[in-house]
Amino acid sequence: MKPTTQLQCYTVTWGEAATALRNIRRRVFIEEQKVPPELEWEPADQTATHFLLCAKPGTQYTHDQAIGCARILRETHGDEIRFHIGRVAVLLEWRGNGTGTGLMCELLHWCQSQTDYTHCEQVFLHAQCDVIPFYATLGFSAVGDIFLDAGIEHRAMIWRDPTPINRVATTAKSLPDHNSPAK
Repeated sequence: MKPTTQLQCYTVTWGEAATALRNIRRRVFIEEQKVPPELEWEPADQTATHFLLCAKPGTQYTHDQAIGCARILRETHGDEIRFHIGRVAVLLEWRGNGTGTGLMCELLHWCQSQTDYTHCEQVFLHAQCDVIPFYATLGFSAVGDIFLDAGIEHRAMIWRDPTPINRVATTAKSLPDHNSPAK
């Protein structure tokens, strides 16, 4: 049996966790994906609900324990509130083992727990085209045409089927140990 690492997802504000959130997003979007810094940081971060995924859970997180993050913006479309998931990022050495799925399930369960949530199609995101299959496994469907954001091809996706997240155990988050180098 492989050693495991326990993970914990914290709901935070930008003011509480900007250093950890910036570190992850800088590494993933700016360094790996070459997104210009002036396109990564925006005023919406101040009002978004942020999620910080950390190894070694406890009552508090520390900057060096943060391994993934995401944010949700509440937006009004017509007369309906929508939940816009964005800036989903997991550090390279933590990818490919369910960490991203666990993070997304936390976000989707959070959306479902909100008093203004009435149906899954209120939840949407703009997926980089190469990760559309990942979001499809969580019940998202691509809609509309491909568009460029920061020079990267994206498509809008709407959450149409909440069934897949109900199959993922989000309370027991044991994942392989990541002390070994990434493959």
